[in-house]
Amino acid sequence: MKNTTLCWLVAATAACTTSLARADIAYDSISTFAPPPTQGFLNLPVQADDITLDAGANLTVTRIELLTRLRSMAPFTEFNGTMTLRLYAGGGFVPGALLAEATQPLVVARGTDVLTGFDLNNFTLPGRTFFVGWFFTMSGQPNIFSDMWVRQNSATPSIGISTINYFATGLGAPQWSVTNQGGSNYAVRITTVPAPAALAVLALGALRTARRRRAIR
Repeated sequence: MKNTTLCWLVAATAACTTSLARADIAYDSISTFAPPPTQGFLNLPVQADDITLDAGANLTVTRIELLTRLRSMAPFTEFNGTMTLRLYAGGGFVPGALLAEATQPLVVARGTDVLTGFDLNNFTLPGRTFFVGWFFTMSGQPNIFSDMWVRQNSATPSIGISTINYFATGLGAPQWSVTNQGGSNYAVRITTVPAPAALAVLALGALRTARRRRAIR
């Protein structure tokens, strides 16, 4: 009986942790997004926002999502190019060293929003505070940054903190310029692996369930 209960406990705990492994949201300003937003600062191709993950969140990031948009006044009907995500070290008033970078294809129709996700394969951050940056590239459109945006508004993130408004610079430039957008936040969601405390709660719940099942028998 003990061996059976132990096996069931291990299986139940594994199933719970597997099902929730992608559901530990450590930062979210997408669920609080509500149009009409401010759209984005034009004429600066690389943009970034400061991020502080929820207290107690694991620092191993599995996925980052951003709500992107091709503005209604764009001179073309569809963006068909790439989006590059960058993670920068935080802790100051401007982004620090480049930590990670990922690029993927992106297609967005004019005047529409697209939730764009990047799988980061369990990238571990050096701390809870850092910067998420991005830029867009489209062949034949050198000024695409004036038309493609990550959405933003003044809503407070539902999970985590974003304190500084945002930053922008030219591609490859070593200097960041701080741009005040009235306290706005970009629409970003960050998912991490479950924190150790969350896993402990799952294991405890599975243990209690196993004990109840044994008492019934």
